[in-house]
Amino acid sequence: MTTSHINLAQFSNKSYQGQLNSVGQKHGKGISRDNDDNVYEGEYVNDRIHGVGTYTTKEGSVYEGEWKFDLQDGYGKESWPDGSIYLGSYSKGLKNGHGYYRWPDGSTYEGNWVDDKIEGFVG
Repeated sequence: MTTSHINLAQFSNKSYQGQLNSVGQKHGKGISRDNDDNVYEGEYVNDRIHGVGTYTTKEGSVYEGEWKFDLQDGYGKESWPDGSIYLGSYSKGLKNGHGYYRWPDGSTYEGNWVDDKIEGFVG
């Protein structure tokens, strides 16, 4: 199974375009590109990724969804270049709660996840 743990707290910006608050922190909507050419486009609150946004790696993996304090949290969709896809709930950067996963060969799992691990049977 393809997994990725995205923690953007360590996201070192090469460039940023977007809104700032009165003390110069990223706040509102913006686009950041890091030194590895990964891109985040979405909402910030007081210099933290928080709200709704999209993170795209230079390899082509994409996460679109909700963020809290630099981590995937809430509902999101993650896809990988090999064709794998996950749609479902995240908590503190990990798949948690109900979700749907499709592997490149077309097999699927829909059910509960705990800390990025399937809880149940794959069908």
